Amino acid sequence: ETESNSTMTLMDTTGAGLRGTRGYICPYFARTTRNFTSANEVFSLGIVLAELVTGILQNSKVDGEDLDHFEYFSNDGMLLKHFEDYADENAGVWPSDLLQKFSHLTVMMISMRPGN
Repeated sequence: ETESNSTMTLMDTTGAGLRGTRGYICPYFARTTRNFTSANEVFSLGIVLAELVTGILQNSKVDGEDLDHFEYFSNDGMLLKHFEDYADENAGVWPSDLLQKFSHLTVMMISMRPGN
């Protein structure tokens, strides 16, 4: 069986042999490898929604650094950027109320903790 280059084993950092795609694994779960719930899947979907709105793929280079939607936009991220400011202008004009609702949903999804 051939493994995809986009998946990795986090055995070195967690010791549990956690497998998944870097950037799409819920960071709360990756740190503890406990409490795998639907919140982990919701996190991954939130990352995909963030990619759709921003037009920037997870782990893409932005200003020479890997963009991590969790660190940029989640309530627990290090950078706390305003998600709506990163809406992809190439996708057309977003109605402001729709962008606000979609942004709130996306941030909520990538901020969800397992067990909550």
